[in-house]
Amino acid sequence: MSATRGNRPPPAAAPDRSWTVLELLRWTSEHFAARGIEGARLDAECLLSHALGVPRLRLYLDFEKPVLPAERAVFRELVRRRADERVPVSLLIGEREFWSLPIRVTEAVLTPRPETETLVSVALDRLPEGKPLRVLEIGTGSGAVALALAKERPEIVLTATDISQEALKVAQENAERLDLAGRIRWLQGDGLDPVKGESFDLVVSNPPYVAEEERAALPPELAHEPDVAPRSWLTSRTWRCSEARTGPSCCGASRWAWGRCWRWAAGSRWSTGPPRARSSRATAGRRGWWTSRPGGTWRSDRG
Repeated sequence: MSATRGNRPPPAAAPDRSWTVLELLRWTSEHFAARGIEGARLDAECLLSHALGVPRLRLYLDFEKPVLPAERAVFRELVRRRADERVPVSLLIGEREFWSLPIRVTEAVLTPRPETETLVSVALDRLPEGKPLRVLEIGTGSGAVALALAKERPEIVLTATDISQEALKVAQENAERLDLAGRIRWLQGDGLDPVKGESFDLVVSNPPYVAEEERAALPPELAHEPDVAPRSWLTSRTWRCSEARTGPSCCGASRWAWGRCWRWAAGSRWSTGPPRARSSRATAGRRGWWTSRPGGTWRSDRG
C-alpha cells in the first residue's frame, strides 16, 4: 500500500498500532478509490470480512472492535493483491454471490456478473411452473445460471455443457455445496457438440463475448480470468442451427443487451440433430441475436 490520506500511515506501515474495523475500512476504501477501483467500499468490506472469518454485515456491529495483528496481516496481503495486481475480489475470497447463492469461483471459470441475473429472470419467465421441461445451458462455467434455474424450478430437467473440464469440476462442486448435485447433467464439449440429436424446450447461454482486438481496453481484473474469454465463440466462429416451422425459446446475454432472447413459436421443441428444414446461420460478430417471426422464420435482430 502506498497512498495515504492525511497523516495517517497505512496498516502495513504501523503494524504495532491498534486498528479498529472502521478505521481499516475507511483507509482501505480511500486507498482503493485512489487506485481507480470501482466499488471501493464494497471491496474493502468483502476482503475484511473474509480475513476475519465473519459475515460482511457483522462488520457494522463491530466497527470499534480492534483487529488482531495476525488478522491484519492476512487483510494486508489481500488488499495488496487487489490494489497492485488487480486480482478480482471473487478470486481473492474464492466466492461470488449470484441469485442469493454462494458460488465458488476459481481461475478456471469466469466470475458470475450481476447482470447475468437478468438472463435467469428472463429464462424463468419462459419456464412455467410445474412442467418437466428440458433446459440446456451452453458454456456453464461455474454453473451459476444452471444452479439458479435448478433452485427456482425443481421440476425442470437441466443439462449444462462447457468446453473446459476444469470449469465443469467447479460447477459440480458448487452443485454439491448447494444440495443440487442430482438436478443437473454436466457434459464436456464445445457448444452444442455434447448434445447432438437431443431436443430442449429452452436454451440459455451467456458466453464470453470479448473480441481479441478489444483486449487492450479491458479492465485489468479480466487478465485473471480464463483464456477462453477473449477467444469468444461469438466473435470467432459460426453457429449452425436447425430451422423448423416451430422451435424453442432461447435466452442469451450480450454486450448490446443483457437478457436479449430468441423467441420461437410456442408449444414446440428444438432439435440439435440434422436439420428437418432448411438451416440458418448465426454469424459471429453480427449485432444482435438470431430470433424468429411467428411461424418459425429466422431473421437477424439488429435492434
